[in-house]
Amino acid sequence: MPDGATTKTTRLLLAKSMVSRAGGASLAELTEKCGVSRITVWRLLNELRASGTPVDEEKRSDRTYYVVPASSRGATIAMTQFEMVGVAVAQQTARYLDGTPMFEGLDGVFAKIEAALKRPDMVSNLKRKIFDVNEGAMRFAKKDNSNIQELVDALLRDHQVAVKHERVGDGKLEFRVDPYTLLFHKKGPYLVGKSHHPEHKGQVRKFAFDGIRSVRWCKGDSFVYPPTYTPERQLRGAFGIVSGESVVIRLRFRKEVVRAVRRRHWHPTQRVGAEADRDGWFPFEMKCAPSFEVKNWVLSWGRNVEVIEPAGLREDVRGEIAAMGEVYAGARGG
Repeated sequence: MPDGATTKTTRLLLAKSMVSRAGGASLAELTEKCGVSRITVWRLLNELRASGTPVDEEKRSDRTYYVVPASSRGATIAMTQFEMVGVAVAQQTARYLDGTPMFEGLDGVFAKIEAALKRPDMVSNLKRKIFDVNEGAMRFAKKDNSNIQELVDALLRDHQVAVKHERVGDGKLEFRVDPYTLLFHKKGPYLVGKSHHPEHKGQVRKFAFDGIRSVRWCKGDSFVYPPTYTPERQLRGAFGIVSGESVVIRLRFRKEVVRAVRRRHWHPTQRVGAEADRDGWFPFEMKCAPSFEVKNWVLSWGRNVEVIEPAGLREDVRGEIAAMGEVYAGARGG
């Protein structure tokens, strides 16, 4: 099962890495590793030659090997095993961005590293040895690709963007935003920035990317990036990304799930009791905004959790459970 390369750029870099290593690569190796036909491999080799990379042919036994002379191979990169694995983890974690300029860039970096490594054999099959499930990832449409490109161009240059978002004026009104951060949460990107829409009054807002209908880079229309702004400050009080007034949230978990609760970092302020009460429940406490994100997280534990306070969150959860009961009370499921 070949690793393959997802774009023409990464295939070209991968082919270059293979012919640049000591001993070069045979046609069969190139077709298998790049995941393309022999004709495509020959085209890649011709493109490398046209771009200034000398690729020679060497006959060994009954095979032809393609190899870059040692004097033209350039520098190599020394990396530890964990540095290579770290790059592979980053690439796998970002795999849900496949089809966007960001993933293509990361794929290109990986191919360049592979091309320059002193131990290319250690990179072999890393895409299968390191794997991220990417559950619940956002599905990107074609328009998202160009929108991300426009946003990144403006973000890196401190230029404004003109945005249409489905939650603002039904997506019909274009308004300016000073882009501060491209934020990622639960496998989906968000634009964080100062909105110049009249109703937002210059507030820093978050815009989910799947609601963005269009992004236009306002070339030359710069803004001053605020020196005191940080994403962490913008998310203060949030359980996820929904900010609000922080309150003490007290829950209790059944002993059957407390190990799973303890093993995860849910919020910086979380505290899990060391001992169960007489009924076998463990206390849990954190301080954040009691948003719908907290409610949904609590509901995900089913009967293994109970909200003690605040009262408003307890009632929200109780109401949702009652509504779920009504849904499942019917005979549809047989």
